[in-house]
Amino acid sequence: MNERFTGAVDKYLNALVGRIFKILPMREKNEDILPYVRGIIDELIGFGWLIDAVDSDPKFISILALLKFVSESSASDGSAIRATIFKSITLCNKLRAEYGRCDGGIK
Repeated sequence: MNERFTGAVDKYLNALVGRIFKILPMREKNEDILPYVRGIIDELIGFGWLIDAVDSDPKFISILALLKFVSESSASDGSAIRATIFKSITLCNKLRAEYGRCDGGIK
C-alpha cells in the first residue's frame, strides 16, 4: 500500500471508531440505531471490497459480525451491546495499527 493510501486508510479507520462509539449515546437517547448501524455495515463491506488486505483479515470480519449483532439485538441487551461496541472499537484500532500509520510510519 502506498503512503498516501495508507494515510487515507488510517483516517478512515480513525473516523470509524468515532462512528461506532456514537452508537452508545444514540442508544441511550432511545434513538433508532438500526439504520445508522446498517449504514456502517454497508460502508464497511464496500471498504473491504476496496482494500483486499483488510477484507481477508479476521479482525475485519469480526467487526462486521459484531455490528450485525448490535443491529439485531433488542433494546434490553444494553450491557451486551455496550461490550460489543467496545470490542468493535478495539478491533478497529488493531486494524488501524496494522494497515494505517503507526507513529508516523507505514506498516
